[in-house]
Amino acid sequence: MNGEFKLFIYFNNFSFTTYFFIVVSLKKILTLMNKLLGLIFVILSFTWTSCDDENTALTRNRYFDNAQLNDDMQSVVIGNNLVFHHYYQAADQENIADDEFEENIFFEIPSPSNAFELKDSDLSHLKFSYQYVCFCMHIDSVMITNGTISGKKDGNQWQVDVDVTLRPYYQYDADSTVLGDPFPKSFSGKFSAGSLK
Repeated sequence: MNGEFKLFIYFNNFSFTTYFFIVVSLKKILTLMNKLLGLIFVILSFTWTSCDDENTALTRNRYFDNAQLNDDMQSVVIGNNLVFHHYYQAADQENIADDEFEENIFFEIPSPSNAFELKDSDLSHLKFSYQYVCFCMHIDSVMITNGTISGKKDGNQWQVDVDVTLRPYYQYDADSTVLGDPFPKSFSGKFSAGSLK
């Protein structure tokens, strides 16, 4: 005996129309429940997935021995100096459009023995490049107005501290460059050896 026939025998005092109405109603209720459970599963899947995609900030610090900055000031080539590269990517705010931000800082110094410290006027001749990627105006170049950059070698790493004030140059078109307002830039950290490929 199948389930519907058992149900019919159990309700044998009902008419066939009543029985048919009960069976159809039960099938509709079960169909709606299946759809509702499916919808709940889909919603929970999206919720769990969005919680797992956490985008945290990223910092990468590298130094290059026997190197120099190329003419574009954004790439490192073989040379006789010491080049430091600081990369930072801000954490992405999922619900904010166009908030992505990355910065690349390169600077080159004559190869020191185990430590260096450059202050204010010493920084004016430093090869220093600051570039960022964001939904904002592009900086053509920067000038260090004051501050300190120091480093100390510790094993095969450099501990570097940068605390400077930068003055940006914005290029609007081929014929006009505008000097922007100074802004502070500071970071510190361990720099690991990088390789030139």
